Amino acid sequence: MKLFAFLFVFLFCHSASGQLQWADLNFQQQKLLLAFQDQWQTLEPSIKKSLIENTNDWINKSQEEKAQAYLKLKKFKQLPKEEQERLKRRAQHFKNMTPAERRSIKQAKRYFDTLSPQERKRLKHKYQQLPPKHRKKAVKKFVNKQRFHRFLSQFDVSVRKDIVHMLESLPQNSRRIFRNRIKSVSSNEKREVTLALLKLSAQERIQFISHMPN
Repeated sequence: MKLFAFLFVFLFCHSASGQLQWADLNFQQQKLLLAFQDQWQTLEPSIKKSLIENTNDWINKSQEEKAQAYLKLKKFKQLPKEEQERLKRRAQHFKNMTPAERRSIKQAKRYFDTLSPQERKRLKHKYQQLPPKHRKKAVKKFVNKQRFHRFLSQFDVSVRKDIVHMLESLPQNSRRIFRNRIKSVSSNEKREVTLALLKLSAQERIQFISHMPN
């Protein structure tokens, strides 16, 4: 069984390098990519890879997510041609981003969807007023802010102000180190470390953070 699994992974990885044949696709993939069957052999490996990733993403969506996507497509087709072209350019711009940039945008979208309609409208207007070169930084700032609010929500209301004050009073370098090193630990560990820091003096906090493991 282990040998079969290894063989499957080996063959899949080899085919993913650009040698993937039409016959290697499963039924669902072939059904969704039927329009590309005749030209499949001549497609660039990167195009094949992108098509398969998008197809698998669609297959893994829930029925509710698919229904929402169909609704968006219907609305898109009703838009004026100029607006359709603008949205296509935005989609292409998103596709050209790095994986880290795309993750940041997706996180911002998830947080954005949890806000009230009034707050979404306010932030959208504020974002559109920014020069394009400042928008990426604004998205990152928004994501970090929402992460921090989610982080604070783990604590009792009575200590949240103390935590905010403690973090704001840290030197900028210590705050950056703390944020980067606590990012990968579990929620329980974040909570325990933060509560432990509250009990320390200002100088002890700086020393503690400087010795935190990477």
